[in-house]
Amino acid sequence: MICEICGKETNDIRKVNIEGTILSVCPTCARFGTTVIEPKKDPGKGLQKSKAKKSDEDILEKASKTKLVDEYGELVRKAREKMNMTQEQLGQKINEKKSVIANIESKSLQPDLKLIKKLELILSIKLLEEEETNETKTLN
Repeated sequence: MICEICGKETNDIRKVNIEGTILSVCPTCARFGTTVIEPKKDPGKGLQKSKAKKSDEDILEKASKTKLVDEYGELVRKAREKMNMTQEQLGQKINEKKSVIANIESKSLQPDLKLIKKLELILSIKLLEEEETNETKTLN
C-alpha cells in the first residue's frame, strides 16, 4: 500500500486523523495525526440495519419535538473548562476543528443534531429541551 502523505510504499499502513481528514499513512507520517481506531466488522451486523434505521427515526422524531437551549454556548464553554480542556482538545475528541468549538461557544454557529449529541456525550450536559407545543400550552 502507498502512504497518502509521502507516497512511500509500505505494508504497515495506519489510519490517522489529520486536521479532520482520515488518511492511510506509513508509520513515519502517522506522527502528524491521531490514530483512528476502526470498529471491528461483524458479519452479522447487516441484519441489524432495520433496528438502526428505527433508532435514527426515533432520534429525528425526538429532535422535531426538541430545541437547542438558548444558553448553549455558555453551557459548552463552562463544561469544557470544568473538564480542563482547551477548545482544540474538545475539537479533537469530537473530530471537529477548534474554530467550530469557538463558534459554538460564541453562539455564531448553531450545531446540528449530530454535533449536539457528540457534545452532550463528551461534556455530560443537556443541550436540547422539549419544545412547548400547542398541546403543552393548553395543559398549562
